[in-house]
Amino acid sequence: MKKLFALSAVILMLCACASSQKSASSSSLSPELVAYMKQRAALISTMRPTAEKDETYGYTKQNPILAGAPQGAEAGITKAKIFLEQYLRDWDGLPFTVTRAGNVGNVNGDGIIDQYKLTRVRTGRSIYVYVNSYKEDPSGNMRAPKNMHYLPDADTKQIYDEALNAFLQGNYASATEGFIKIEDKTPLAALHLALIDHKDEPKAFSFYQKAANMGSPNGYCALGSMYMRGWGVKKDFKKGFDIDLDCADRLNESLAQAIVGGEYFQGAEVKKDLKKARAYAEKSAMQGAMPGISVLVAVNMEEEKYVDALAWAMFADEYLQDPFNLQDKPDFFTPEEVEAARAKSAKLKEDIVFDKRHITKR
Repeated sequence: MKKLFALSAVILMLCACASSQKSASSSSLSPELVAYMKQRAALISTMRPTAEKDETYGYTKQNPILAGAPQGAEAGITKAKIFLEQYLRDWDGLPFTVTRAGNVGNVNGDGIIDQYKLTRVRTGRSIYVYVNSYKEDPSGNMRAPKNMHYLPDADTKQIYDEALNAFLQGNYASATEGFIKIEDKTPLAALHLALIDHKDEPKAFSFYQKAANMGSPNGYCALGSMYMRGWGVKKDFKKGFDIDLDCADRLNESLAQAIVGGEYFQGAEVKKDLKKARAYAEKSAMQGAMPGISVLVAVNMEEEKYVDALAWAMFADEYLQDPFNLQDKPDFFTPEEVEAARAKSAKLKEDIVFDKRHITKR
């Protein structure tokens, strides 16, 4: 019990505990998590894209991206590479590093299906998509798989890339000028404008709403925190929580999962439920998201599962340079607990890619 009292003030990044008592029910969201929520457009996990409703489009060889061209297969292959390398974007709005992995044969009798490896430049995580360069989409247009963005034309791409480059360099005036030109053509522009204007809460809310209205799940998810906290809109906790719950469950959005888990952990505006808090926090933490790890550490500490708490803290420690100040508190754990936690942490590092998007704000 003494261990819980002492460590609660140090390790619970999620909670700012009001006293040294065992109960954490009176705790509130920490400034760190509030910052994550308020600037969630800066966290790439919220950059959830496109309104594509087909769950398998592009992700299975039976339902590949249709990149065919009237000029034939060679033109289709070129078209596919240009689309994947230049027009398709990850949830951060950044291009992928594209590698052709090979072909998987003639699956549906419509031509050879190629497999491509798409690597996100910010996280190093890779996903695989399938492309049919022989068959053209009936609409005549390319479509992005679900949870990806695409830029609709060359002019939009040029303006967007110039604005994004200015944004990443901190030249927000120039970035704003560019994004405004294309805010009706891609939700990515509205999302970046919301980030630039995040201190002007009503304005930021309007941009998130615009992105959501354009079919962007990331704009939709961002509205959850805005409603929950009354940022730029009349506070409606239930409406915001329901949005975050939907994003956590349906979209597997790691920050929404951390926020929902945090709400169940603190028990302020929803009934405290450690079982649900753990379930959502684990989903987020397993995606390598620091906010989810913070909630999970808090849950483990409250349930006195010290080895698990320390294992997750060690996992984050390698990337954040002692985020829970454990190096300054060497006597909180027994040698046996430290050894067991070290083994668990090593396994976590084998299975999980730490999501640096949550610690590097653009």
